Amino acid sequence: MQTKLQQHFPMIQDREAILLKIRENRTMDEEFQSWTEEQREEFLDFCTGVRGIKFLYDGFFKEIFDPDATPERLEAFLSLFLGTRVKILEVLPLDGSRIADESSLLTMDMVVQLEDGGIVNLEIQKIGYLFPGERSACCSADLLLRQYKRVRSSRRKNFTYKDIKGVYTLVLSEKSPRIFHRFPNDYLHYFEQKSNTDLELDLLQKYLFIPLDIFRKSLDNRSKFPQNTSKIKAEQDAWLTFLSVDDPEKILELIKEFPQFKPMYETAYQQCCNVEEVMRMFSEELLELDRNTTQLMIDEMQEEIEQKSVELGEKKEELEEKKTELEAKKVELSKKKEELEKKKTELEEKKAELGERNQQLNEKKAELEEKKTELGKKKAELSEKKEELEAKKAELGERNQQLTEKKAELEEKKVELSKKKEELEEKKQQLSERKAELGEKTQQLNEKKAELEAKKVELGERNQQLNEKKAELEAKKAELGEKTQQLNEKKAELEVITQRLEDQKTELEEKTQQLEDQKTRWAEKEKASVRRLYDKLQSVAEVAEILGMEIEQVKVCLGL
Repeated sequence: MQTKLQQHFPMIQDREAILLKIRENRTMDEEFQSWTEEQREEFLDFCTGVRGIKFLYDGFFKEIFDPDATPERLEAFLSLFLGTRVKILEVLPLDGSRIADESSLLTMDMVVQLEDGGIVNLEIQKIGYLFPGERSACCSADLLLRQYKRVRSSRRKNFTYKDIKGVYTLVLSEKSPRIFHRFPNDYLHYFEQKSNTDLELDLLQKYLFIPLDIFRKSLDNRSKFPQNTSKIKAEQDAWLTFLSVDDPEKILELIKEFPQFKPMYETAYQQCCNVEEVMRMFSEELLELDRNTTQLMIDEMQEEIEQKSVELGEKKEELEEKKTELEAKKVELSKKKEELEKKKTELEEKKAELGERNQQLNEKKAELEEKKTELGKKKAELSEKKEELEAKKAELGERNQQLTEKKAELEEKKVELSKKKEELEEKKQQLSERKAELGEKTQQLNEKKAELEAKKVELGERNQQLNEKKAELEAKKAELGEKTQQLNEKKAELEVITQRLEDQKTELEEKTQQLEDQKTRWAEKEKASVRRLYDKLQSVAEVAEILGMEIEQVKVCLGL
């Protein structure tokens, strides 16, 4: 006979077919038989459609909300509950420095980076933590610091704190901590930091806690999604129903009102066709649930121990008060004894009366003995608690020893840092020497330049003299016709001199070019030295301070 869900999802297998597959595989059969009867029935119920799929199982959730295959589903879910448009850029790997021992209560932990650079941490917890606020704040701070380091490393000198985007922490608890049950009608708890004034600052960290057990109780009080609520509220309820409700009637109602969820159920039931894979996933969930329950018991026992310590302190005070009272009674008895000694004669006469008083005294003594016995028991309990305290003290001593070892390791690091600083000072000294050497070369180049300018002036004067000679020759050409031969000889001699001057000029230009080339090489060496120092220090101001240069000069050397 088909179940109600099989009528809408024909890929759901029959109970007999699933059991046959299990029996045919020895490993699967042994695993199946290792479960309790209740666990076997639970597994068969959701595989055959008797009950709905538990989408909070890690395997089902990641298949349905795979950010690579179907990012639009997770984007729609996050956009709706965070109240802002979400576009997933990538799934970030979980950091190895996450808070220690926190994984035991987590069913699933996913960290995604948004299009604007923000981060969303989505957690699903089978059993909520005892201190959900404190723990979530630590996780959020961890992710915020992780984003800061990554952005600062990539942007370097262009980094500003405006580059840091929001960090959202969204926690769904299948069984929420007790503190949430103080608000039995609320299942969406938003948190963010606000000022007591109208001043607005973006402090980046936002939180959303969703206790699904409280949502299910709220849903049970309604026959269907309320018609008088907003569209967003109805869609939020639809998503939470999809994630946490396994009642077939409510599931059919859900896919009727919101058809977009039907393909997700089809994906999950296709996954259930692989019985071996689903059994492995179910075993992991059972193991995780055992660890969760154990951890919860440990936390509750710790809380109970702390409460017992307070009660023990109160009882100790009570014992002290009783002890004081007994001492007072002892003093009182002593006084009465003295009175009895003084009135010994009277007591002989009033023997009958004394008998009665002796009886009262015996009753008092019996009562006192009972209180002494009770005090002895309290002392024994106090001794046991003292032994527990000594054990805790020994544990604290071990922690102090570990702290001392860490301190020694830190001192070694400081010595290593000091050595690095000395090496940097040596590099600074070498750079100063090279700078002085470059200054000397620059001075020599300037001297050569001055010498070249003097030669140029001398050449100009000689050219001027030559022009004057030429003018005189032209003026006296007529009368010096007979001396033309002599003039030609002089002209030839003058051309030889001119050629020599041109050669000297060429030689000076070549030397000037050599000096310019040498200056360029020295400048490039200086730039390389400055660049190496900048790469080590990563700051123009620090390089300028070491070299004794202006910041603009260092920027020119670096080509910034």
